[in-house]
Amino acid sequence: MTTVPPPLPESELALFRLHALQLRGEWSAHDDGAGRLFYFDEASQHSQWETPPAFAGREGELMMALMLQHAVARSGAWTAHDAGHGTLYYFNERTRESVWERPAEWGAPELEARAEAEARTRAAEEERERQLATQRKMKAKEPKPKRKSRAVDAAIAPPARAFETEAEAEEEAVRQDAAEVEEKEPPKTEEERAADERQQAAERKRTEAFRQMLRDKKVMPFTKWSVAMPRIISDPRFVAIPTMDERRAIFEHFVQHRRDDLKAEKKNKLKDAKKAFSALLRGHFAQQLRDGAWDAKTDLSVTLATLEAALDAEQFKSVQENAMALLPTSTQKKLFEKAMADAKETADKHKTEETALVEFLRTELTTTAAASLRDARWENEQLQQLVASFYASRAEDAAAPLLSKELQRRVFRRVQDAIAPARSHRDSKYGGGGRHY
Repeated sequence: MTTVPPPLPESELALFRLHALQLRGEWSAHDDGAGRLFYFDEASQHSQWETPPAFAGREGELMMALMLQHAVARSGAWTAHDAGHGTLYYFNERTRESVWERPAEWGAPELEARAEAEARTRAAEEERERQLATQRKMKAKEPKPKRKSRAVDAAIAPPARAFETEAEAEEEAVRQDAAEVEEKEPPKTEEERAADERQQAAERKRTEAFRQMLRDKKVMPFTKWSVAMPRIISDPRFVAIPTMDERRAIFEHFVQHRRDDLKAEKKNKLKDAKKAFSALLRGHFAQQLRDGAWDAKTDLSVTLATLEAALDAEQFKSVQENAMALLPTSTQKKLFEKAMADAKETADKHKTEETALVEFLRTELTTTAAASLRDARWENEQLQQLVASFYASRAEDAAAPLLSKELQRRVFRRVQDAIAPARSHRDSKYGGGGRHY
């Protein structure tokens, strides 16, 4: 036995008994303040958590009786209870309904009488339903015509084979017993199986809805049942679970595993935040590389300032709340450094491609055959074919252009200026129209 609480002084024993639910004999039931029952033996002056055998299976009923006994007010079937912080909730002991608002029939005798009459009618209908259900079950359990007993079978059957060992004989006897049980319990019909499946699915749905209610109410690990009750008792998902014992069992399982659930949720949120922040940086750097504006010497603060200016206010606020607020600065820096390293690798490939394209265009445009392209527009079809031939001549893994069309155009202009600097200077000084970009 676990003694809970320790023996009380005589001055407090009267108050202790006052708040008790008196049971048969010397036993009384008490609430420990956390929504858990313990039992007190007046004869031995000891208390225990374990339910005395005489009251086993009635814990929910006893807890309900204690709750009703401690009501601060009563009106008909309704009782008022203190939910803490000066707040009351109301409980209907007939319908097991809990509400925050004071019921309309509270303090109104005629409404109470009407509600009581309706409750009696519902109770009578429910009793008839229970009786019909019991009759159906008894009819379903009526034994079918049994097969002849084993003794009769043995008398009319041909001689059975001799078993080589005693174990084989026992195994055969077990098999025959199982066959008889199967014959006595006919398989369920398709409709019965479908009804069972629907019932199980409904129970699973109610249980998951109850768990979701606990998440919505932000019930945390180690939350006590008595503390959570006022917050959840009026929720329809609470009432959907038929018994208080089932509600308590789901609640205890939930809070027991809530810590692991919260850890998993936090881990998933951090993972999503890292992905979102990393994708934002990579997308930003990719755009800068396409525009030729990427700076290998930039840092995190400059990048974030650039992003804030580039994104609209709502978009940047979403990034702050869903990513940056969840990530420590050290993690943001690591993700930034990784994105910068990848961007530098891409930039190096761009540089290699750019150098090769410059050399190719310089060589081609200085030949006599391509002399007409030296002053051509970038959109010139022959020039575009020339650039396409450059990429077609590269290795298969480098055939797809890394440089955007805008960067290719800039490369072409640089080559034009390099092979005809004097003319470029003259055109810019006197407004000549030799070349168009």
